[in-house]
Amino acid sequence: MTGPEQLLPDQRDEIAELIGDVKPASPGLLVSFGQSVRNRREHEHPKWEDLYCMNLSSYMGERIAPVLRRLLDVEAEAEALRARVAEMEAAQRTVYRASHDSIVMGLYDAREAARAHCEAEERRSWTTGSAITFAWIPDDSDPMSPEELSVFAGQNEESVTGYVVTPLEVAAEYDEEADEA
Repeated sequence: MTGPEQLLPDQRDEIAELIGDVKPASPGLLVSFGQSVRNRREHEHPKWEDLYCMNLSSYMGERIAPVLRRLLDVEAEAEALRARVAEMEAAQRTVYRASHDSIVMGLYDAREAARAHCEAEERRSWTTGSAITFAWIPDDSDPMSPEELSVFAGQNEESVTGYVVTPLEVAAEYDEEADEA
């Protein structure tokens, strides 16, 4: 999806210098501008001097500085968000693989989502009304170690299920100099 052409930083600086320290336009002013645009478009334009349009143009021209300030503020915010998205896309992140007996069931951004998938599958194997409790047992104390789902039923009888959630580090791009695993 492409949007309007972005202002260049030097263009934003030039506009900011031209309008000074004006406050951003209020929502009411923006609505008023929209109404003025509609009124200019929809009224009957006389063949002689169009005082109505000239009046609306004058009204809008006198109040354009706050609209430009608001535009500059939104452009700056959008640029900061684009930079943050690029930073996040380039960063290494962790995904969580839900699996059962080495069969991959899905990849998730959150450990809780991977766990929920495994628990839902395991819950189907129990009769309705069975009192069961789930526990996730990690292989070791490392936060990046896989964890397996255990079920406690009845008189604290533990049952290993074969469902495992494994954290996986995922790089955003190839790094030729990184250690190969």
